[in-house]
Amino acid sequence: MDGNFCHKRMVHYLNLELADTLGNLLNRTSSSGVNPDQIIPPWEKKFQNWETEISKDLMNHLEALPEKVEMSFENFNFYEGIVHVMDVLRVTNHFVQDEKPWELKKTDKERLQFVLTLSLESLRASGILLQP
Repeated sequence: MDGNFCHKRMVHYLNLELADTLGNLLNRTSSSGVNPDQIIPPWEKKFQNWETEISKDLMNHLEALPEKVEMSFENFNFYEGIVHVMDVLRVTNHFVQDEKPWELKKTDKERLQFVLTLSLESLRASGILLQP
């Protein structure tokens, strides 16, 4: 069975998309100004109080992601699997941009924990799925 692996496309994603999208997101959620303890806060039931359309969309994307990537990789469609991961990271970046954790650290530390938990979970899941 032939796959749709294209070396140039893979290099493009690794160099541009991953560096820009994943790197930017990691920097925004793990900087000492926003996350001084460098931890992933545990999920708490009260986080449901802060759910928005964007966060719900992100959670739905995260829930579906492992199966989508697995199906793509099993069919040797590596590029598509990476696209699924990158789509989730883009939604996560949109969520972070909308929530503004750099402002929440001054105004609402509990909501900041929600933003960090969801964003860092997205990074964790994406990192696992991107492993060779």
